[in-house]
Amino acid sequence: MNKLIAISESTARDLRLHYQIPSEKIEVIHHGISKEFHHCAQAEIEAVRAKYHLPEKYLLHVGRIDVRKNLTRLAEAFNLFKKESGFSGKLVLVGEEYKKCPDKRLIPTINRLGLEKEVIFAGGIPEKDLSPVYSGATAFVFPSLHEGFGLVTLEAMACQIPVITHKSDAVSEVVGDAAMFVDAEDVAQLAHAMGEIIQNEELRNDLINKGVLRARQFTWECCAQKTLNVYSNVFRA
Repeated sequence: MNKLIAISESTARDLRLHYQIPSEKIEVIHHGISKEFHHCAQAEIEAVRAKYHLPEKYLLHVGRIDVRKNLTRLAEAFNLFKKESGFSGKLVLVGEEYKKCPDKRLIPTINRLGLEKEVIFAGGIPEKDLSPVYSGATAFVFPSLHEGFGLVTLEAMACQIPVITHKSDAVSEVVGDAAMFVDAEDVAQLAHAMGEIIQNEELRNDLINKGVLRARQFTWECCAQKTLNVYSNVFRA
């Protein structure tokens, strides 16, 4: 008996829909997150902030620069949020450009809105530096329109940073009720969420506490054990 391992129920549905693979041949096993992701001490945050020239306040996105990540709308929402709130921080984008599917509207939109000094492209950052980068952020904003899993949302939660995300199937499945959901195709709604998560201390604390507990549910040990069980069952069949 052959089995396919899907990283989420959303991916499993895609396999059934697009490849007509029967449910009994699919096993859903969620990814885990590294124990390296945790809230860092202020000294670590300051060191990494200096290393990558990050401001004291920033909203953060981690992921490749890719049209699917919806970063053009993120820039538009950030611009609206700054105008409405007077937020003095920046928007930091961590990740390399995805050459196969670049977001060709992103840079022109940043230039049109006069955000050249407000949006920081940090490029790829080694995993050892990511925890302090997450930990130093005011909030993590992940408006991706489609994901197979959405691991970065859990990494941010493990670092005690509140998360705003698009209510897509896989990400919703992963974060549960521990994130603030928006229709990320609605720029005004995304901008409003940024204001809410920064100005509403009760909401921030609630999301941070829920996020830490949610992230703890996803371990590589659990993923490995479930994967081993699938292999064992296949070999015995």
